[in-house]
Amino acid sequence: MLSLLTQGLFGVALLLLLGAVVELRTAWRFGRVRPGRASDPGSVAVEGTVDADDGVVLAPLSNTPCVQFSCVLVRCRLDHSGRSALLFTEQRPFVVTTNDARVRIDVTAGPVVVTGLDAMEYPLQFLPQSVLGLLVQRFGHMGHIWAEDYVVSGRESCLAAGARVHALVHDGVVLTVSTKPMQALGRAALVRGLQAVGVGVTLAVAAWWLRSL
Repeated sequence: MLSLLTQGLFGVALLLLLGAVVELRTAWRFGRVRPGRASDPGSVAVEGTVDADDGVVLAPLSNTPCVQFSCVLVRCRLDHSGRSALLFTEQRPFVVTTNDARVRIDVTAGPVVVTGLDAMEYPLQFLPQSVLGLLVQRFGHMGHIWAEDYVVSGRESCLAAGARVHALVHDGVVLTVSTKPMQALGRAALVRGLQAVGVGVTLAVAAWWLRSL
């Protein structure tokens, strides 16, 4: 039993340390980005406005006109058992307009990361028609009874048309779009990485101590 516990602690510690490496790399990447123009060589951070040149979608819970939304519906029975969740996302190509350029971003054609979006919680006593439409699209006529005898809540994040955003551009190619400055993302990643290192090292030391008993 002690051997299994030791192996488990070593495994969790390893996963935490690997995650820390990813977070610290992200912190280094964002921390070294300098402000610039979209046409500048190397990695630069530019600031601009989201223009929905290809049209918008409506976020299903807030009805916000946006170019991307992510909506999670969570249901559980009245006795708080049988919890399950569904994820719905939709995206449109859009343009980030800066002082010197218009950069087109098609998140369906390449690996552009959209991050820094705030998520809002919505208790749903009644499902709005927009949400019922998503359920019917996925389940057909069974979508109408998905929420029967369940308590449902929703969580939504979206990138609104007209939002002020920051973009990480490398040699003219957009890699990341964020509603928060790149430096703020770097600081947050650094904190997460250092926390993961601390917990991972602690678990590794504990596992080593147990192994020596």
